[in-house]
Amino acid sequence: MSIDSKDNSDSHSIDVCNPCGSLWHRWDPHIHIPGTLHNDQFGGEDAIDEFIKRVNDASPRIRALGITDYSVLDSYKLALEWHCQKRLPGVEILFPNIELRFAVSAGKGSPINVHLLVSPEDADHIEQAERFLNELTFIYSGETYHCTRDDLTRLGRAHNPNADNDRQALEIGSEQFKVNPDDLISAFQKSEWARHNILMAIAASSTDGTAQLPVGGGLAATRKKLERAADIIFSSGEGDRKFWLGQTKMSRAKLDSEYGGVKPCLHGSDSHDLEAVGSPALDRYSWIKGDLTFESLRQACIEPEGRAFVGQEPPKGGLPSNTITRVTVGDADWLAASEVPINPGLVAVIGARGSGKSALVELIAAGANSIDKSQSKGSFLTRARKLIGSEKSTLSWGGGDPTSSGIDIEKMPDETDAPRVRYLSQQFVDRLCSSDGLAEELVTEIERVIFQAHTPDTRLGASSFSELRETMTAATRRAKERYKATLAEIADEVSVQRDLDRSVSQMEKKRADLAATIQRDKQDRKQLTPSESKAVLNRLEAVRGAAERASQGIAALNKRQLDLNGLKQSADQFRDVDADTKLRLLKSEYPNSGLSDEDWGRFKLTYHGDIDALLDDLLKAVHTDITVKRGPAEGEDAEAECLAKAQPYFPEDVDLSGQTLSLLLKEQRRLEAYIGIDEAQRRKYTDLCDKIAKAEAQLNKLDEEIVEAKAANSKIEQLLEQRENTYRSIFGEIVQEEGLLQRLYKPLDDSLKTQEGTLSKLTFSVRRKVDLKGWTETGESSLDTRKVGAFRGKGALHETAERLLADVWRNGRPAEIAETMSRFRAAYTSDFWSHIPDHAKRSRETRKAWSDKVSAWLFSTDHIEITYGLQYEGIDIQQLSPGTRGIVLLLIYLSIDQEDVRPLILDQPEENLDPKSIYDDLVERFREAKTRRQIIIVTHNANLARIRHERF
Repeated sequence: MSIDSKDNSDSHSIDVCNPCGSLWHRWDPHIHIPGTLHNDQFGGEDAIDEFIKRVNDASPRIRALGITDYSVLDSYKLALEWHCQKRLPGVEILFPNIELRFAVSAGKGSPINVHLLVSPEDADHIEQAERFLNELTFIYSGETYHCTRDDLTRLGRAHNPNADNDRQALEIGSEQFKVNPDDLISAFQKSEWARHNILMAIAASSTDGTAQLPVGGGLAATRKKLERAADIIFSSGEGDRKFWLGQTKMSRAKLDSEYGGVKPCLHGSDSHDLEAVGSPALDRYSWIKGDLTFESLRQACIEPEGRAFVGQEPPKGGLPSNTITRVTVGDADWLAASEVPINPGLVAVIGARGSGKSALVELIAAGANSIDKSQSKGSFLTRARKLIGSEKSTLSWGGGDPTSSGIDIEKMPDETDAPRVRYLSQQFVDRLCSSDGLAEELVTEIERVIFQAHTPDTRLGASSFSELRETMTAATRRAKERYKATLAEIADEVSVQRDLDRSVSQMEKKRADLAATIQRDKQDRKQLTPSESKAVLNRLEAVRGAAERASQGIAALNKRQLDLNGLKQSADQFRDVDADTKLRLLKSEYPNSGLSDEDWGRFKLTYHGDIDALLDDLLKAVHTDITVKRGPAEGEDAEAECLAKAQPYFPEDVDLSGQTLSLLLKEQRRLEAYIGIDEAQRRKYTDLCDKIAKAEAQLNKLDEEIVEAKAANSKIEQLLEQRENTYRSIFGEIVQEEGLLQRLYKPLDDSLKTQEGTLSKLTFSVRRKVDLKGWTETGESSLDTRKVGAFRGKGALHETAERLLADVWRNGRPAEIAETMSRFRAAYTSDFWSHIPDHAKRSRETRKAWSDKVSAWLFSTDHIEITYGLQYEGIDIQQLSPGTRGIVLLLIYLSIDQEDVRPLILDQPEENLDPKSIYDDLVERFREAKTRRQIIIVTHNANLARIRHERF
């Protein structure tokens, strides 16, 4: 038993053993003949004969002609005579195409063309069409003219009294006659005959079609009204075809609501000369699937995707090798018919309960070795096992390669890895659609379909969808963790630098106090030197200062020497240990990279250049500097001799900064002895010198710290920029993960993007799940929301974040998120401080700890995670009702599983569905799917094959 669509908009009928079904035929719905009212360039006495010859010789053969003329049916009446005389033997159907002009244009081209395609089914269709045209009027100079031959002629003479004859007047009148769109629509609404027998086609071009009315211009509403009223769009453009099938940004649902539904695009030769007859530009022929009747054109308006096409060749159907043509069950005397032919398209097995519907499809699945024994509990073959003997199910395939299997369920082999059909038994469907918590199995089944759609080379060696997902997203997860660690490090450093910045004034005050103390100590030291010679005292002070500076310089060199030695040790450790550790970590993180040991060797981190030589040279130079600056230098005078002679160790005009420390100290002691400090004073003097030296060293260190503290502001700016970049980088990884998941679900996503209509209800999304409540509660835990401020009252922070941050966190790009958060922090920093708890204000340390905690919270990202999955009308499939799960399940196999061209067998899926859902959500999908794969469905519901068409 099989059910297939007849070319009839009102009913479906059962076709038993009809392997041919509907066929594609070439139509030319827009063709002018010699004698057409305008732009007649045919010429010559034999123009008609040549026209007829070109139509008959056209390749591909033209089977239907829409004879076109302007405002009248004269050309059609003439062509009808030829048809009756059998002069067009290949043309099965001839129908009038009346071309009119709307009184609408955008000043860019000709007025918009509209075509009335009239069904020739009624014997009086010419009279009825002319009666309909008579309802269309045009007012000129106070007179009303109807769209009839006489009135058009009268209009032509009124417009141009110099017209030579009636023919010329008719041409002028037809040219001037413009139809008001509202009048045409009103005429259709008033005429039941017209609504059933005339299809309206409108041109889509930018010269004489609706494209000259910009979508966003002042005539946008007019354009939409005209296109909504049309049944057919005259266009050969692929972009137009996709738009009117709901395959672009304009969804099927919006087409339904704004334009009255999908529409077929057709294209004719629009011939005005012999060269163009049957030869449209770029060989863009019109193809209609169905019988050669006007009803097929009506059907194409209802099912444009499967019934109408413009191109050199019509669409191809499923592959013969994947089409079952017949099922034969041998040795089964309990079957009324042991051999059943199978239609190659959509097959509906219909019958009363207990009539063997499920048994038939189960026998077909058995013949394809596609029975899943784990799902066969309660099936026909299981229940009938004791009665089954040697019976065998054999399938004949269009490719001529039969398959067969015994039907004893116990002896039947398990389902193969590549079964010839996809069989969804009633038990399987019921299980996935049940309400006992098996929604995860539906998700698993969806992911199984998607995983199978990935080619082996894109599966990354994974054996399951979940494994593939983990493999693809591992790198982004690791990167996010690294960036989060970097954020923590930056936060610590920012805290340190801010502490330094806040301490500048305190440090400067400390420095001033220390400098004053040093100055007082130096004055006291002068008092301990009783020399009356001011010059000697000044000399001593200068030498003493030079010695202290030399000592500090040597100390700095010693510290540099320590750092260089430490750097050398660290470099050795990194080279000997750390680099190998990091390389091992890389290998463990990317085990499937396929790199050889030699390749991995290039990833071992090393230093640029010979750092050993560099460090050795630097250490040698520092050691030399220390030795030279400390002294004694070669030839340096002995201390005893100089003290005895009371002579200086170097001339008074010598540069003290160039003397060694040892020589400066000798000269200092000589001068002290020369002045004559007694032993008691010497001890005081020495202690005071030590105190001053220590204070000056402390002062130098404080100066360095002040310089560093004053640079903190600049460092903070750099760190904040680095923190912003790192924060943005985390979201970059999130977006990267989104992209990877989109790629992972690409077979599904591609299907959803290219097909709208009912599939607009089924969407895949990778979303950022934002735990805004958790984030704001963490923030509020650090604030005193009782205080006056922007965040006073519990929940105020949440409201602000919901308004300013939630959307950008969920949908923004990394740069946008970083910029928004930067504005948020800048705008509310003072407000956060106004809500600082009293206990956090007790000391500088508590304020710092509070500030660090709030700052870390503002840069946290743990409240944002990636979620992904399918939604049906915005609801996650796990939360759907059992009936809607059934819808989703069928959509998976009818529309998502695009790569699978095997026959699909469905056993009573509507048991879980309501009739309206079946019609609204599935009928169109069955029509689309049957063009690429054979479908056999057991059903009680005629809605699966129902068609409805509404106009105006």
